[in-house]
Amino acid sequence: MPAFSPFTPEQAAIFANEHSALFGEHSQLQSVAVGINTQNRVFRVKNQFGTSLIVKQVLPYVGGAGESWVPTQDRARIEAELLKIHGALVPEHVVEVLHYDADASALLLEDLNQLQLLRTGLIGARQYPLLAEHISTYLAHCSFYTSDFSLDGPFKKARTAQFLNPQLCLMTEELFFTDPYCNHDRNQFDMALRPLVQQLWFDEAVKAEVAELKAKFESCPQALLHGDLQIGSIFVGSEQTKVIDGEYAFYGPIGFDLGNFLGSLLLHYTALPGLIADPAHRQLQADYLRQQIAQTEALFCQKFLALAVRETKDIALQSELYQQRFVRQVVKDALGYAGTEMLRRVIGQQKVADFSTIKDKRLKLQCETVAIELGRKLLLQHNDLTSVSTVLGWLQQQQS
Repeated sequence: MPAFSPFTPEQAAIFANEHSALFGEHSQLQSVAVGINTQNRVFRVKNQFGTSLIVKQVLPYVGGAGESWVPTQDRARIEAELLKIHGALVPEHVVEVLHYDADASALLLEDLNQLQLLRTGLIGARQYPLLAEHISTYLAHCSFYTSDFSLDGPFKKARTAQFLNPQLCLMTEELFFTDPYCNHDRNQFDMALRPLVQQLWFDEAVKAEVAELKAKFESCPQALLHGDLQIGSIFVGSEQTKVIDGEYAFYGPIGFDLGNFLGSLLLHYTALPGLIADPAHRQLQADYLRQQIAQTEALFCQKFLALAVRETKDIALQSELYQQRFVRQVVKDALGYAGTEMLRRVIGQQKVADFSTIKDKRLKLQCETVAIELGRKLLLQHNDLTSVSTVLGWLQQQQS
């Protein structure tokens, strides 16, 4: 294999031109870096007519990672294959992969410049009425058609092996299930929150719930998951929703992807007092978020069960009573994983702009306190919940 070499903008343009017929023979190409960080190099390559593509190159390291984290360039393959498989199931909701080059650890992707990152839009108080409809379709179809309900045993086991992703899974396990619950060097939080955080560190009931969720994450390969489905991995418009990334993909519990998405929306909800000053405007956005959260869960359940009733191939899994029980457990798992997403974003090292853009320190602390309290409550009670509607009720009571 040739030695790895990070792309320059000029090399990214050559790569895009070589692997796509979109530009044409006489195109004059411009290449601009739109995302250079410690994990990836991302370039937008555009011709003189405005036609553009994205080149994403995965670097053979992750800056700031601990010694136990040694992500390999295989995560580029993982991402390409995840996006192709999910894209074949719901092409309208997944970024298109035009080419993957293993030697360069690079992907050529469609450019979603007509859309906006969901987190950015929500911070700007934008509303996307079709979000729940689209994401529930993505989750239901990608979960069902990569699970035992749809795939025969040998094929699914081979697919599971294809998506073994030990380094990235280890990162997830430590960031979600270890760091926030101990005095870890990677943790980053305001010292004013320390008394509240220390309560988590010494709460054995919380630790038991986290252990259960981690064990399921590690040992329950129900479906091919995105692995990082939060509001920073989704591009949106008024009528379009597209999932991006995918390097954290693996076979795991279906509730993890659903919970990650719900948790990131709940986290954003708790940040609203610091993001929107006008009470009436803030209430409108809160109403919208509660609606989308509730609809995502409800529509996912409806769509998954409809697929299960119509298309389950395994005779033993065709019991509708079992299918309903299965989906109920997915929801319980999802609410627990939502709690871990909330807590790791406030306590751990991977911060989000939902809170970092809040200028008023007092308000920021109030919002983070609510997020920690809600995350803890989700961990402790997720097995007793039947729906996210109860959680939304808690939030409304807290507001009043």
